[in-house]
Amino acid sequence: MDQAQQLLCRRVYKRYPISGPIHLATPDNKEANLSLKNLSGSGVCVCGNSSFKVNDLVNITLQNDSPFFDGLSNREARVAWSKQVAPDLWETGLDLELIG
Repeated sequence: MDQAQQLLCRRVYKRYPISGPIHLATPDNKEANLSLKNLSGSGVCVCGNSSFKVNDLVNITLQNDSPFFDGLSNREARVAWSKQVAPDLWETGLDLELIG
């Protein structure tokens, strides 16, 4: 997907604030405990002190009692975007659509 297509895809869904822990593991064995920030119709935004490579497939473990995550405890997601928002803080968008 080129940059113009990515811009068109952003903010297609309304964001809903949500909090709780999420564990993420990358293919190169990088692991991080992050915080959920918001939820949309296609994914979640997470925050933490780790950055991730766009388009990597990652394994996520959600630890949240919300009915939004019923059946989504251990899944694969795609890193849609990652940006640094403070000296030691990154926000990362995880695309959950591929899990069906």
